[in-house]
Amino acid sequence: MNYKTSFINTGILRHDLKSFGWIGVVYFLGLLLSVPLQIVMIYSRQVATGVIYSSMNPNPYLQVLSFESPFQLLLWLSVPVLTGILLFRYLQSGESADLAHALPLRRETLYNTHLAAGVILLLIPIFLTSLVSWAVLQGLGIEHVTGHDILTWLGVGLIFNLLLFISSAAVGMLTGMSTVQGGLTYILLLLPTGLTLLVLQNLQHFVFGLPYDFLDNNIERLSPLLRVTNNHPFTGVETVIYLLLCIALYLLGLFLYRRRPSENAGNALAFRGLHPVLVYGVTFCAMLLLGAYFNSETQNSMGWTYFGYFLGSLLGYLVSLVLVNKSLDIFRPRAAWNYLWYSLVIVLLITGLNYDVTGYEKRIPSLASVESVYLDGSFYRLWTARGTQLPYYIEDSGSDSYRRQITMVYSDPANIAAIHELHQTMIENREIEKSLLWEYDRSMFYHCCLAYNLQNGKTVYRQYKVPIERYAAQIKPVYESQEHKKMIYDILNISPRQVDFLQVSANEVERSVKLTNPALLLQAVNALQMDARSQTYEEMTSHRPPWAKVDLLLNDGKRLRLSWEKSYVFFEEWLQDAGEYANARIMPNDVKYALIEKGPFADKGVQARVTKMSHTIDSDAYIQELESSGSCVRVTDPDKIESLLWQYTNKDDEACRVHFVLQNGTYFSAGLPQ
Repeated sequence: MNYKTSFINTGILRHDLKSFGWIGVVYFLGLLLSVPLQIVMIYSRQVATGVIYSSMNPNPYLQVLSFESPFQLLLWLSVPVLTGILLFRYLQSGESADLAHALPLRRETLYNTHLAAGVILLLIPIFLTSLVSWAVLQGLGIEHVTGHDILTWLGVGLIFNLLLFISSAAVGMLTGMSTVQGGLTYILLLLPTGLTLLVLQNLQHFVFGLPYDFLDNNIERLSPLLRVTNNHPFTGVETVIYLLLCIALYLLGLFLYRRRPSENAGNALAFRGLHPVLVYGVTFCAMLLLGAYFNSETQNSMGWTYFGYFLGSLLGYLVSLVLVNKSLDIFRPRAAWNYLWYSLVIVLLITGLNYDVTGYEKRIPSLASVESVYLDGSFYRLWTARGTQLPYYIEDSGSDSYRRQITMVYSDPANIAAIHELHQTMIENREIEKSLLWEYDRSMFYHCCLAYNLQNGKTVYRQYKVPIERYAAQIKPVYESQEHKKMIYDILNISPRQVDFLQVSANEVERSVKLTNPALLLQAVNALQMDARSQTYEEMTSHRPPWAKVDLLLNDGKRLRLSWEKSYVFFEEWLQDAGEYANARIMPNDVKYALIEKGPFADKGVQARVTKMSHTIDSDAYIQELESSGSCVRVTDPDKIESLLWQYTNKDDEACRVHFVLQNGTYFSAGLPQ
């Protein structure tokens, strides 16, 4: 027998194509409806409405080719798996399997032939759809959709369909039931993301300092099912990984088919040796799922989390036993003993995590080995800059706004030492901090994300949520350093001579100050820079809203926006000397009167932050209701109003609330410290 005959059998291949050719036809028709027909429909709407789509405007044609169509995704997610189930359905029946294996063909030949039929039924419709779509685009003269866009859609479709189909076939070798084959296929492709997410979600409650957000970033990339829904084409690395995964699954399916016992058709698992894997795998996943649910979604309590572990593991264990035994007769001493042994292992594991037997929680790089350190409230800025040497100033052709890449990476030795000391203190207080993680009110928590860049090229990540007031003294020198201020304040990264125009727009009232005089501009920008350099930690973390917005037009056409904070004393003095102070901010004479409302407030859903509102009948009725309630103090004295304007905050948990009723017929509300 020659190589071609031994690899596939043409007779079986023709039979498969004849029997299941309807899959390819239906798939092709569905893809035609979801891609080229959608393009034609969008074009007809464009002609009817006269709307012109360009490269600068949202392009619905590209959206059709960007995997955003629910119908297209439904086809891609279901048809390949269904094809794998139908082509290997004969294995789920003992008689059909015996009949197929009685043919003078090796199992390898049968397996390869059915795979070849599935590949033909799935990939040819995708090829044809891409050709039809390209022809439609060319025929209609649609611009801003290139051949590269079509090839990208084609490439993703081929790889994704191939991966799902081969996964379905490989899983079919493991099970004797078609329904289980479909379910396990999706579970297999979701398992890397789902299991990793569950493990991280639960570990963060036991491991102090676990960088959960960093590890959780882009976790959907571990699952092809989730990856294809984020509307971005596969990268070169992802393409190679998915192709290698296809090869691995093909070889796994072939290996299992050679050893698959035909008599296990109809069983949930075709290999009895895999029963413990299924039972304890389901038990473990169900335990993690209910533990995370009781913690995050309901009680936020360690006791309830342990209850979730117990309930989830018990339910998962019983359901999996029923599944593998195909019977409700599972309540036997051996099953009870096995569950007890599993519980003992989990108890030992949780105990080890609680007592940090690995020393992870206490591990901190030596100060001498640290080259630089990242510190911020999240890992977002680290993700955006990772792997590149980004400048402070980034050109953005789609906007005239001034842009900088803020890295939040500290290299000053004093700051590194201060951050290292802060980290060491948090580790020393870890038992206290771990107990506070179960508190309901986490509004005062400080989110501390650390990444140590070591001299040996390695990076150490940690993440903490701790009460901010306990570590304010150690955070203070870092925030007040010039290195930190240069990172967070745009005004310190430009030269005063770059500014051609400055406008100060007062908040809450329609007034502004405009400057074009070079000498005045130089003075104003210098004052703003002096204020930024002199800010204290308390001023930088204050919740007092600014007096005004400050817009600067640079000589390169870029626009920079910042705020005139109430702590900016140099800029305030300059405005007073220039005679523009009253035009740059809200003044007491702009306020008709103020109402001070003392808590507790019944309307907790109404935020006390500054919310400017038009003076409508409803808002007028609201103010009148407050005054008539007798729970408010009316203030009209200009000096007291000035004091209130300086004190109010945008916090919604202050002891009091103040309502400023303005002369222009509007009002705004804010929090007021007691």
